[in-house]
Amino acid sequence: MQINLCNLLHLIEETPAYRELLTKLKCREETRILVLDAAKPYLISALYHNLHLPMLVITAQPENAKRLYEQISIWCDTPELNIFPDPDTLAYQQTISDFSIEQERLQVLNSLSNNGKNKKFTQNIFTTIGGN
Repeated sequence: MQINLCNLLHLIEETPAYRELLTKLKCREETRILVLDAAKPYLISALYHNLHLPMLVITAQPENAKRLYEQISIWCDTPELNIFPDPDTLAYQQTISDFSIEQERLQVLNSLSNNGKNKKFTQNIFTTIGGN
């Protein structure tokens, strides 16, 4: 049985800093914030819940992406949450990659390009830069 903390997302809406962030994001203003690692899943889930826009979250390491994905899935119970699978090879390796991983990567990219649905992803930045 998986825990669902979605009902707690409204609590952040009472904070002035979050309301200010939402206003800036809705106006498409460039915004930079500093967030504790422990608060990132909650903030990302709350933003997704309030903005109803596709989101792409990029992390520095594959382990961070997996951990963040698991944590966001607790805060935001949605089938639209996906993780971009890390390739089984490095960009400079001359080996044949695993077909199932490549298929999963294509499915995630296809769902991201689907304009009719909101999607949220966690991804490793190295995959973005050097993926197959």
